[in-house]
Amino acid sequence: MKRNILLTLLIPTILFSSCGEKSLKLNASLVADAIENLTEDTKIIVTGELDDDIIYDISSALQYEENIKVSLDLSLTSSLSEIEENAFADCISLMNIKLPKSLVKIGNRAFQNCTSLQEVTIPKNVKEIGACAFLGCKIQELSHPCLTIHNGFVIDDGLLRYCANQERKVSIPQGVVKIGVGAFASCHLINEIDMPNTVTTIGRAAFYACDSLEGISFSENLTEIEEQAFTYCHNLEKVNFPNKLNYIGENAFEACNLTSIVLPDSISGIGSYCFADCDSLEKVTLSNNMFVIHSHTFDECDSLSEVLITNSIHVIEEYAFFQCKSLEKIIIPDSIKEVGDYAFSNCESLRIVTVASNFDLSPNNVKRIFYGCKDLAFKQ
Repeated sequence: MKRNILLTLLIPTILFSSCGEKSLKLNASLVADAIENLTEDTKIIVTGELDDDIIYDISSALQYEENIKVSLDLSLTSSLSEIEENAFADCISLMNIKLPKSLVKIGNRAFQNCTSLQEVTIPKNVKEIGACAFLGCKIQELSHPCLTIHNGFVIDDGLLRYCANQERKVSIPQGVVKIGVGAFASCHLINEIDMPNTVTTIGRAAFYACDSLEGISFSENLTEIEEQAFTYCHNLEKVNFPNKLNYIGENAFEACNLTSIVLPDSISGIGSYCFADCDSLEKVTLSNNMFVIHSHTFDECDSLSEVLITNSIHVIEEYAFFQCKSLEKIIIPDSIKEVGDYAFSNCESLRIVTVASNFDLSPNNVKRIFYGCKDLAFKQ
């Protein structure tokens, strides 16, 4: 009750109107209480000294009232040199913010998921802006030596760091060469991606857990998909790999909904767990330029029934096809020099295995490779 009385006494003395917009000029220590008592969209000009405790209080007040929008002008404040990680994260009421001239650093995810934030003024003194500082905001344009946002995309010398705002269809801008680490990770709204031919690399975890993603048009010049790029994209059913693609990293498509895979001959390698837990995957055609099927590559692909192992393959590592329950037959070509432990273990439907004449069919070797498989028939 004392707080409301204090505001009643103070606010009328500092209330003024500019072009019909309600504005308040307040000492930093009073801002959080004022925000909690607002009944309409308001601009607040903040004075005095800021510290981490005051920032925390202001941030907390901005997280709960979605229907009232607040513009903060911190340019008249002093002392604050850094906005720490997550300091204003999830401030759904924050619409605009002008940062203090004393500021030199903005931490990682400092304004992440400020879903109403449309404009930010960053002083030239700022020398460092952390990763994903404005992820999930509505900022369309921003020009600063440390950060550029154009049409909602955060781009730095051909590297797309992330998209500040989320849309259902994402069209990567022309000129982007690499989609950066975690650029769209956990963007649950995205269901379609269109990629220009300037893109050559998709970075680690770039589309990690984009669980609404259904389709993607790859760049014709794509050469590398890094690890975990599309992990847990549970609705991704089909991909057409371009003919210049050279490498797909570990876990890149783990737990996706792919039904078939054709790896072009440009591919020389795919990482461990690359297609693990793709429960709907039925058919796989491997590249003629791959030498190794790495461990757990097709681990627990329950629907996998057809695999063409090319003559270029020399090594099948441990657990490569572990628990592929629908696999009924396999041809292991004579190019294979080594098969790892449990490579085909628990493939409970596997009945026919075609091998080269020099393949070791001793009981110990068969048990080592095909543990848990019953009634196997070998053809040489």
